Amino acid sequence: RAGDYYMEVNKYFPYSLEDELGLSKAVDSYYRAGKFEESRLASAKFLSLYPESNKAQRVLFLRSKSYCDEIDIVERDQAAARECIASFSTFQSLYPKSNTKKVADSNIERAREFLVGQQLNVGKYYLKRNNPIAAMRRFRKIKKTTKKSKFLPEVSFRLVESFLLVGLFNEALSEGKYMRKKFPTNTWTNQAANLIDNSGPN
Repeated sequence: RAGDYYMEVNKYFPYSLEDELGLSKAVDSYYRAGKFEESRLASAKFLSLYPESNKAQRVLFLRSKSYCDEIDIVERDQAAARECIASFSTFQSLYPKSNTKKVADSNIERAREFLVGQQLNVGKYYLKRNNPIAAMRRFRKIKKTTKKSKFLPEVSFRLVESFLLVGLFNEALSEGKYMRKKFPTNTWTNQAANLIDNSGPN
């Protein structure tokens, strides 16, 4: 209700000092209520009208955070994660000395992890559907485009699995060696070694 009242200020007293304050408080109120779409609409209006305001930093921060807060589990749609990364990247470029930089960094990292996990799930779906070639392409793309992720050991294991399903034993062996070098203590590395041992040619 507070957010709705603050938006009324914009309706009846646009471009006033009260409007600048009211719109910023509408963004905050809707965000606190979990009304993320309404918060973003208010933030868009605020940033278009008052881009030089000293309240613009917090408004953009809340807009960015609202996308990140919509990221839930890896099965959900990618849109919120991509918007989280894009919005917080804009925030960091505009306010590089912000005291919320660590929060922005952690949210960007979480969104990137979400996207890697989602892509991994797509590859695993292909494996379940007996389409190892499509799965292989997906896992290779993840490896190529991802420098750091907790999912990378499993991505390599799924690559080994895909290689073996299509009879590419040498490629599986090479990926297993890569895992021993890159993730020596990870359980996925041990599972990949066992899989290769049980699938190797006599």
